[in-house]
Amino acid sequence: MQSANNPLFIEDLSVEANEITRGSTAKRDIILKNLGDKKADIVIWIAVGDTKSEPLLRWCNFSEKNPLKLEPKDERKITLSFEVPAQANPGLYNYDILIEAPVQYPDKFFRRPQQLRVSRAADRDGEWDTEPGFTLQPLTSSTNPYLIQVGDKLEVKVTVKNRSKRVDRFYLICPELTNDWYSVRYPESSIETAGLVQETDGLQLNPGNAGEITLILHPPQFTTAGNYFPTLRLISRNREDLVLLDLVYLQLLADETLDVQLRPLSLRIPTEDGVFEVELTNQGNITREIAIAASDRDRLFNYTPEFPAVLLSPQDSSNIPFKVQPRKWWRRPLWGKALEVNFDIQLENNPVSLLPETLKPPALPKDLPQGTLIWEPRPWWQVLLPILLLLLLLLGLISVGAFLFWQKAYILPKINRVEPVTKVYQEIAAKPVNLNLTLSNWRSWEFRNWRFQNSNKLSAVKIIPQSREGNGKIISYNYNDLLKFCQQVGDGLNCKNVPTETKKAGNYTFKIEVYPLGQNKPSDTKETDSIIIEPIATPKVIQFSSSKPAYQEIIGEQVLLNWKISNPDRIQNIILTQQNNNASPVKKTFIDCNPQNSQTEELQPKTNSIEKINNREFLVCQGVATNVTQPGDYTFKLEVFSKQNPTQPSDTKQTDTIALQPSPIPKVLDKIFLNKANYEYKEPVFLNWRLSYPSQIKEMRIIQQGSDGSTIQNTLPLSQCKIQRSSPSIAQQNPPASTKPANNLDLDIVTCENIRFTPTAAGNYTYKLQVFSMGNSDRPSDTQETDSITVQPLPVPKITDISSTKPFYEAAKTNKFYSIGKLARPLEFEN
Repeated sequence: MQSANNPLFIEDLSVEANEITRGSTAKRDIILKNLGDKKADIVIWIAVGDTKSEPLLRWCNFSEKNPLKLEPKDERKITLSFEVPAQANPGLYNYDILIEAPVQYPDKFFRRPQQLRVSRAADRDGEWDTEPGFTLQPLTSSTNPYLIQVGDKLEVKVTVKNRSKRVDRFYLICPELTNDWYSVRYPESSIETAGLVQETDGLQLNPGNAGEITLILHPPQFTTAGNYFPTLRLISRNREDLVLLDLVYLQLLADETLDVQLRPLSLRIPTEDGVFEVELTNQGNITREIAIAASDRDRLFNYTPEFPAVLLSPQDSSNIPFKVQPRKWWRRPLWGKALEVNFDIQLENNPVSLLPETLKPPALPKDLPQGTLIWEPRPWWQVLLPILLLLLLLLGLISVGAFLFWQKAYILPKINRVEPVTKVYQEIAAKPVNLNLTLSNWRSWEFRNWRFQNSNKLSAVKIIPQSREGNGKIISYNYNDLLKFCQQVGDGLNCKNVPTETKKAGNYTFKIEVYPLGQNKPSDTKETDSIIIEPIATPKVIQFSSSKPAYQEIIGEQVLLNWKISNPDRIQNIILTQQNNNASPVKKTFIDCNPQNSQTEELQPKTNSIEKINNREFLVCQGVATNVTQPGDYTFKLEVFSKQNPTQPSDTKQTDTIALQPSPIPKVLDKIFLNKANYEYKEPVFLNWRLSYPSQIKEMRIIQQGSDGSTIQNTLPLSQCKIQRSSPSIAQQNPPASTKPANNLDLDIVTCENIRFTPTAAGNYTYKLQVFSMGNSDRPSDTQETDSITVQPLPVPKITDISSTKPFYEAAKTNKFYSIGKLARPLEFEN
């Protein structure tokens, strides 16, 4: 559908050119119109919306080539030729004719939907006789559109005839219009129940019958005036692929209603604020640009609108404030009654966004509101104005004299602000410190050559560098030299990047002194905050630590160190100092990650690793060996020396205490058990004990100590005992000295059972167990002694009983005398 302000238009001159047989050529005549006020370079082409219609792009030719140059308000006839081949598929082809002037009218193009029906030559009439036909009433055309006012309705009668041999239902839609633009009314149909009428959602026709559909067009209230060409499409339920189109040509007439309101209608000057507002509301349907003004008959006041013109779209409203100022101030009443001044509002059209076919500008409201200004009389004190003026003139002369004296005596150059361009500088850049200054009172008024002049009062500015070492070189800028770095901002002098000659590293403050003309003392002094000139970057120890806080001797560990140093390209060497309790410090010199004498030191060389973080390089050394393998507590100090000063370290860092823990020593876990406390002569003694850390046992010694001072020492091999896993209870009672197991045997125990010893003499004995570790074979790591045992002595033969065989014997007989004795412990009797 053509929009209201589109300057491009296509008028279709061909009515029957949409029907053609295969093997022939169809011609369609159209007229291109340039309704705008610019010369347009128009491009014309056709477009298809489905695959079936794509052959049209090959068949179509235009009578003229693109682009077509059309003068404003000009038109041109174009012929479209469709050369349909004999083998083309019969049917209905849909296409759109489009035109555009992308340079002169961007985003403005016109589209006209079209159809081309291709049929076989023999059955052309029979094939088309079965298709439905429809006509529109009233008849409209591009040259004779239907004129419609805003708020009116247009009823279009669509007569449809069913030419097929089947009952069909038809529907009417307007695909280019929104729902608030139109409504469709289908005829009502009676049903069998008497007295009831039903409104249908379509037009149902029997074969050969005709019916009527009513299309009601009712444009929304604020639709822009102009020409509209909505497309109507009739849809057949039986043949939904059939596209039946027609156009309705409308011209929506312009509604030029414009509402004007004035607030307030009266205004008191100067009591009230001299501003009134004019409210314009576009109640029509055209875009208008209104220029607004106000005036009174005698031109006593100036009326200044905030906006000289306002652009109003339909339904838009705008408030235009007017500022009122007296123009002829002497006409104000001195006293008595106020003066009433009537003023009028004037409106004028500006030709913007008007339709191209508009012959005259839109009408303006005839009755415009009229306002009144009430100019109040002057206050009574204004009568004394001449006298007051003379007094003020005298006072002014006195004040000027005082002012000139004050300017000369008391207004002296002053420093408002002084700060460095940046607070941190780099010595390596070799750039001096620059300062920013803001000075005030550098000029003053004086009366010279019969006129007032604002002349310079600044003589010089001195910059004094100050540091712990004392004052540096003083720099003095006279007024002319200083102006090279300064700009005048208001009454002040803003000086930027004023250079000094301070380039050496250190902490500085700068004292600024300003001197007025003709004086040797500064009129003002200020100091900057501390400014740092950082020395040339030296290597810094960012990180220095051990790989872990504690090491174990038992597994052959040595202390490994890690360090991270910045600025590796400036490193001369690194000195590592090893300190162990009371031992003398040991120093080693490193080049990056490797000792200087790596062959003699027998330290494993490390590959230098350079890391880059935020465009800064760091030397990272990981796992640097120290060859420290003896148990003890160690600390290490790392000193890095720069190439700029190889005699003094640029940074130093020390580790925390690092422990190299000794190997665990074997211990006697339990008391040595005896099988009993008293023994017979030459009865064996059986001992039982348990030891920890069997892997660290070098030997076991059993010392038999007699009460008479005799000792017998026996060395017991570990093979006579057996190794078994330790129970948790034992491990908790006597935890090993090391913080973690050295190997799998550290959780084992040695169990020595029934170790036999036989005392050779009677007496009291104790047995002492000494355990010697692998680390110290001269001194026992643990000792355990048994309780005293008693060995009984060898028994002595004793006569316990003696008797004769009989109490009486005869002397004469030669019978022998027998006596019977009883000895204690007869087996031990020898003689």
